Amino acid sequence: MGENPGGIMPEARTDLLFAGPPELALARFEEALAARTADLGLRMTPPHPAPEDALLLLTGGGLALRIDFHPAPLPAEAFAGALEGPLSRAFAGVLSDTLARHDCRLTVQVTVQVSEGRTARGAGAFATEPSGSGSQEGDSQEGAAAGIPPAPAPEEPAALLRRLRLLHAATAILAERHMPGAVFWQQSNQLLTGAQYLSISRTSTPWALFAQARITTLHPEPGEDGATRHALELKEAAQFIGRPVGFRPTPHPPEELHAAALSFLRHAVESGSPIPDGHSFGPRGGRPYRVRHLPAGPQAPRGRIELSVIGSGEDGAPAPDRTARRSGATGSGGNGPGGGHRAAALPPLAPPEEERTRSLAIGILMLAVLPPVGALLMLSNALFGSDSRRTGLLATAALGGAILLGALTFLGMPGEETASLADLPAPPLLSASAAAAD
Repeated sequence: MGENPGGIMPEARTDLLFAGPPELALARFEEALAARTADLGLRMTPPHPAPEDALLLLTGGGLALRIDFHPAPLPAEAFAGALEGPLSRAFAGVLSDTLARHDCRLTVQVTVQVSEGRTARGAGAFATEPSGSGSQEGDSQEGAAAGIPPAPAPEEPAALLRRLRLLHAATAILAERHMPGAVFWQQSNQLLTGAQYLSISRTSTPWALFAQARITTLHPEPGEDGATRHALELKEAAQFIGRPVGFRPTPHPPEELHAAALSFLRHAVESGSPIPDGHSFGPRGGRPYRVRHLPAGPQAPRGRIELSVIGSGEDGAPAPDRTARRSGATGSGGNGPGGGHRAAALPPLAPPEEERTRSLAIGILMLAVLPPVGALLMLSNALFGSDSRRTGLLATAALGGAILLGALTFLGMPGEETASLADLPAPPLLSASAAAAD
């Protein structure tokens, strides 16, 4: 399902599994869907005449959304591999029990309406071959000789993303209204508990749902030194950008690899082009990753995009001291094709710059705590130059003096007496009342 063999358009369908038929609640579904998908620019309305064999059918924007009820369970073989992803593995026991007990299901399907003169798929930047693989015509001839069918143009990434987001929105509404035991997301072959799906229903674009991470863990042999290594593959990335994305075995945590691969995929789809071969990406101040576009091979007939951690010895490059990256795969926004992705190494901060930064920080802090002292420190920095040690000593002495002065004020200075309420004269009104009483 998720591997998209032969370039077939991936099926956008979910099955909500129940143990016992649910009480259907489809009233005002069209309005709820419009509210969740307002940013997609879709206007989904029932066709006329409406089909009699569907619970609900909505069309609009070249898409058709259909909801059906099936009073029978899915066969066990339909879930092959659906419990292997990181979203499912933690709940494998609960999900296995749900699969055994479910006896009916609601299905949601979003399809592309194909009309005359219009194709459901388009070419585009994502149909290009990886760098270093030769011409497309030559590769096609070699692939044909090897028995590999020619690669058809995948569905445009933006169109596929819109279709999956519409499916997710419709499934989320049904899950909130009917509380299924599990939700089977067929596009990436993932099975989630109903509670899991409700937890991600607030996210309009759950990339972890659109691309299942296949994680392989390699443990060292008994008596062998070395750390446990993890490899990761996003096969569903081929549905969006024509090639899978992954990491070779590495000792880095699989959660980190998963987040980086999903960030790369999201950036590629949202910016309109994958990060070029040899470039790098990563969050500001975080770990950078190298991008390699590998040619087609026996394990990857269409090529593969391989990511590696810079400086780990896996990409053949030393770790930079400091790396400043423009908005990349894990940042907001996106850069155009071919630019703004290469990591630029910056030299470490020079000692004078560090001194100025520390001294300025201490001065600003003292401005908030003791404004006169803070002003004095800022003035001394301007007149005599930045010196974090001098500034720190002055600030500590001033703060200690202020605390000592406050303590002496609270306890009273030596040689002075503190008046008590008994020594104070009575208020005039109280004295007059007492005299009248006498």
